[in-house]
Amino acid sequence: MLKEGQTAVIELAEAAGLAQVPPESRSPLFTTTYGVGQLIAAALDLGCRHLVLALGGSATCDGGAGLLQALGVSLRDLHGQEIAQGGGPLGGVFSLDVQGLDPRLTDCSIDILCDVTAPLLGDTGAAAVFGPQKGATPPMIPILNASLARLASLLEAHAGRDLTTLSGIGAAGGAALGLVALCGAKLVPGADAMARLLGIDRVMNQVDLVITGEGRLDGQTACGKAPQAIANLARQAGKPVFAFAGTLGAGSERLHAEGFDALFSSLDRPCTLEEAIANAAPALRRCARNVASALAVGRSFQAA
Repeated sequence: MLKEGQTAVIELAEAAGLAQVPPESRSPLFTTTYGVGQLIAAALDLGCRHLVLALGGSATCDGGAGLLQALGVSLRDLHGQEIAQGGGPLGGVFSLDVQGLDPRLTDCSIDILCDVTAPLLGDTGAAAVFGPQKGATPPMIPILNASLARLASLLEAHAGRDLTTLSGIGAAGGAALGLVALCGAKLVPGADAMARLLGIDRVMNQVDLVITGEGRLDGQTACGKAPQAIANLARQAGKPVFAFAGTLGAGSERLHAEGFDALFSSLDRPCTLEEAIANAAPALRRCARNVASALAVGRSFQAA
């Protein structure tokens, strides 16, 4: 809660995130954003009329259908029955009824923070790019894509405009789709918004070296993610940038042209993802110590 209760910041991942679902149970055919809608309703109950919804880390690919259902929208199949939750059943939606949508939303401004620029559909969309991270197998991808397309067509008919190509609408399995269509929500680059909120641009003038990072640095990092936002601010201030990560993935080499002076993987041996996560803290300390030692050697040469 911010600004004396006027603003609520809601983290989608706390209700519909990967951390909420054991790896063996993850399937975007069944996971839902319903809990996110419940959080929005709770914020409205507390009197908030400015909602900030942070996307990212979701286990869902339902186009925000569950979120809408929690807020009173009815999604019905060909026989007039409410569809089940999840990205799979969504393909059977035939009509939507917005008469039950929480009327308090008409008095709200909604900012949706996202760190990707992905569209909703296609080879670069929510299902194809992010579905596998949520547990989707290759046969599931076309099913999820068709489900999202079906929901989008109904919402576009209601909103009177194209939604599928909006930059960032594919984030978190298209979770923002309904809020943009029905509530006039705005998609905002999340990393930039948080940097402004925290005043990082002012801090840049007080430091000599900027260090940032994430679990995996790759080609997606340059597409609006937090480390790229930090690197942009550092470059504007003329500061060097080091980035730490668990791994350096495909496309990480392009980051040198995007404001990163050096990239470091914290892993010191081959291991599974589970092992890397379990040992992340000591691995990062070892990597940071090595980098600091290299910097100290450089300073000693300068002094000499």
